Amino acid sequence: MGNVTKRASHCTEPAAAAPTAIPYVRILVWLLASRFILAMMAGFSSMVLKAGPSMGHPSSFWEAILRWDTGWFMSVVQQGYFFDPGRASNIPFMPLFPALVWIFSLGRIIDPHAVGVFISNAALFYGCVSIWRITYRHWNSVDTADLSVILVLVSPVSFFFSIFYSEGLFLCAVAACLDEAERERWLYAGLWGMAASLTRNAGFLLVLPLLVYFLIPWRKARQWRSIVWLFLPVLGSALFTLFLWAKFGDPEIYTKAQQFWNRQLAWPWLAFQNGYHNNFVPMFFRIYFRGAALLAVVMLGLAAAVRARPAWIPLMIVWPLLYTSTTLLDSLPRYLTTVVPYYPIAAAALTRWPIARYPVLIWSAMMLMLSAALFVNGYWFV
Repeated sequence: MGNVTKRASHCTEPAAAAPTAIPYVRILVWLLASRFILAMMAGFSSMVLKAGPSMGHPSSFWEAILRWDTGWFMSVVQQGYFFDPGRASNIPFMPLFPALVWIFSLGRIIDPHAVGVFISNAALFYGCVSIWRITYRHWNSVDTADLSVILVLVSPVSFFFSIFYSEGLFLCAVAACLDEAERERWLYAGLWGMAASLTRNAGFLLVLPLLVYFLIPWRKARQWRSIVWLFLPVLGSALFTLFLWAKFGDPEIYTKAQQFWNRQLAWPWLAFQNGYHNNFVPMFFRIYFRGAALLAVVMLGLAAAVRARPAWIPLMIVWPLLYTSTTLLDSLPRYLTTVVPYYPIAAAALTRWPIARYPVLIWSAMMLMLSAALFVNGYWFV
C-alpha cells in the first residue's frame, strides 16, 4: 500500500478531468469474473441450503435469477400497467427498464428475459466506468478509482445489478448523472437524472446534488440559463405521474398502488419500531436490514473524514431517509446499494486506512455470496 498517493485522503479541490485512458478492459474483466464466480456459487448453493419458505429451490440457473420482482417487471413488458383495487398492481415498477426491455427485444420477439439481463449488465459496466471517473477526478488516484469499482462488484447485494431488476440501470443513471455534472455538461446530467427518475421513484431527488454542483463555488461564473436542465429529474417523475393520471383517471393512483405493497409515508423511526415485514421475518434478516440503515449513518461520517464532495451529501441524507420512511426495511440493502457516492467514499477511506482494506473486501464478498444464495433458494430477500 506504500505506493498509494497521499492525495487520496486530502484532495478537496477539483482535479483535472479523468485521463482518457479509462481502464475499460480492466473494468470489464472484473465485472465478468465477479459475475461468473457469483453465478457458480449461487448455482451450487442449493446443494447446501434447504429450500426456502417463499419459492423453494430453482429448477434451473435461469429460473434462479428470474425470481421475486422479475415477474412484476415482466408484467409491464407483456401487458403494460394495470390497477385492480382489490389486489397488488405493477404500477410501482417504474417504466424505463421494462420499456428498454420491450424495445430491445423487438416487442418480445427476442427473449425479453435475456434482453433484460443483458441491459442490466451493460448498464452496470457503464455505471462502473462513471464511478471510476468520479473517484479518480476527486482523489487523483488510480488505486482508489480501481477500488471503488471493486467495491461496487462485491457489495453485499450487488447481484441485483446483474439480474432482471432495475438496480443496474438505476446505478448507471445516477453515476452518469453525477459524472456529467462534474464536467458541467448540464443537459446530459439532467437527461441522465431524468432517466434515473423514470427507473426509480426516488430518482427525482437527483435535482439536489445537481443544484449543489451548479451553485458551488458561489463566485464561479456560470450560464444561469443552464439551470433549467437540472430540473429534468423532476420532469421525469412528473411525466410518469401524468401518464398514470391519463391512463387511470386518478392523479393519486401511484400512492394508492403503493399501499397494496404495504408502503406508505411515515416517520423513519416507525419502520424500526413496528415495520410490517422487518418485525415478522427471521432475526437474521432483521439484523441485516437494520445493519444497512446503520451503514448509511457510518457512510456520512466517512464522507466527512475523506472530504467527499458537498454535492454527494444530499443524496446520502435524503435517500436513506426516504427509504426508511415507507414503514418497510426489507428492501433497504437493495435500495442503498445504488447510492453511488458510497463507493468512492469507501474506496478513499480504505486507501487512507489500508489495514481495513482486505477485511472489508472479504467480508463484503462473503455477504454477497450468502445474499445471492438466499435469494436464489427462495428465502425472504427482496
